[in-house]
Amino acid sequence: MKRVPEVIDVWFDSGAMPFAQWHYPFENKDRFDTLFPAEFISEAVDQTRGWFYSLLAISTMFYDQPCFKNCIVIEFVVDKEGKKMSKHVGNVVDPFLMVDTYGADAVRWYMLVTSHPWIALKFDPEGVAVVQRKYFDTFKNCYAFWALYANIDNVADEAARKKVGVGEYLRSQAGPETLIDRWVLSRYHSTVKDVRDALDNYNLTRAIRLVQDFVIEDLSNWYIRLNRSRFYGSGDDPDKMLVYSRLYDILVGVCGLMAPFAPFFSDYVYRQLRGAATGQEPESIHLTSFPAFDAAKIEPQLEAEMALVQKLVSLALSARKRKNLKVRQPLTRILTHTEDGRTLSPEVAEVMLKELNIKRAEPMDDPATYISFGAKPVFSRLGPKLGKDIGAGAEAIKKLTPDEIKRFLADGHLKVAFDGRTVDLAPEDVEILRNEKDGFAVESDGALTVALDVTLTSDLVDEGFAREIVNKVQNMRKTSGFEVTDRIRIRLFADEPLTGAVGRYEAYICAETLADSLERAELVRADQSAQEWNINGQRAALTVLRTNSAGG
Repeated sequence: MKRVPEVIDVWFDSGAMPFAQWHYPFENKDRFDTLFPAEFISEAVDQTRGWFYSLLAISTMFYDQPCFKNCIVIEFVVDKEGKKMSKHVGNVVDPFLMVDTYGADAVRWYMLVTSHPWIALKFDPEGVAVVQRKYFDTFKNCYAFWALYANIDNVADEAARKKVGVGEYLRSQAGPETLIDRWVLSRYHSTVKDVRDALDNYNLTRAIRLVQDFVIEDLSNWYIRLNRSRFYGSGDDPDKMLVYSRLYDILVGVCGLMAPFAPFFSDYVYRQLRGAATGQEPESIHLTSFPAFDAAKIEPQLEAEMALVQKLVSLALSARKRKNLKVRQPLTRILTHTEDGRTLSPEVAEVMLKELNIKRAEPMDDPATYISFGAKPVFSRLGPKLGKDIGAGAEAIKKLTPDEIKRFLADGHLKVAFDGRTVDLAPEDVEILRNEKDGFAVESDGALTVALDVTLTSDLVDEGFAREIVNKVQNMRKTSGFEVTDRIRIRLFADEPLTGAVGRYEAYICAETLADSLERAELVRADQSAQEWNINGQRAALTVLRTNSAGG
């Protein structure tokens, strides 16, 4: 063996890659001219003086230009405290253990959604668990919910019988779309557009966050939750087929958006959705084109209105929680105020009312009619800060105007001037006093204010009893292992006013729980098999018996 005298830096080999891979300039000139320079390269930051430099140096020397248009630099992975991982220190995270525990897709998703690749990643194993639970389980549950009812209606079998794909079959059976169907389709196409824009600009973290937010907030927490009852329709009800179709198409589309980041999970869900398709669907999500958006399906005004509704709903739910009023307890009205005077279309307002279980919505002219704010000092905090000036400072705080207090609530800080000095106040320095109009629960966030009329009439109380009983029966169905299509009979053991309310809402309770009958008896006659419940402060006992199965 004899060493060759002509030895060059080994990085020259990697730097020559754009040319050497095609054996250029000796051959393949056309292919080289088409592919040079590369769209992007990616490696870790330690390649700054290695591969990145040698690529640039050689390309500059021969062509006076770089051989890549974009460069994604990956920073190092450190421990959750930001310290370099070291076996000696004992803070190394075993990547094989992470993949075995959570899956490669969850680990990859966590790393991208947590921070941009060019920022050092503080790796926390618990963060991977959160991503798996918060995102992957949520998306899997969205698919499982669709599959549960689609299987009951033998959707895949019907599609196969007609020799078409599942999506094509569902679209052929779907009825006219509702506002909420238009909205979710608009949000999906807006998300696809934004994801494509992010990827075109090599912003992987923004792209993956857009997908995650859409699935968790728009698809799961809003569209599916608001439309559950539509899946319970009978037979080939066109509205049920529409919601089947809309959710199916979006699930397939999200699989496509996820595919570059979660190749295994997205392909698994896609294959489950596709089933034994007889249409033209490719066998794998990786054989499909990346999702495209349809600008005609995007409705900015509708999306803006629904975004406003989501904020109003969040405020109203906070007001309910503060007053200890469950959503199952119906209320008479909600009043809403926006600083710019925006109003909701009747269709969008109906979505809000349904979500909040409120009968009607009204505009609010002046929030001050329903709530006023005051402030008083927290002396234990301000004493050390103000010293001998505590008295004057306390008086200045008590004289804060409602507008100043609103700004304080929104910004979290405020300057107070007194006796020639100015003091910065933090939220811990001041106790905010809320004075609500009697019979109302009020919440505000910046320019938005909602006021709930919390006065409960006897009719509202009775309806609240009925909805609570439906909830308890549904829980008993689930814990008893009943199928969603099983018919049941209910026995209620209770006293007035509960029995009277149940009598008025018997048809509603039976329809919601698939009950063939609802028997009522006094509470003292409850047998040992009955399960006791607290129904909005009233004692009751229930038995739920299966009468037959869907195929029985």
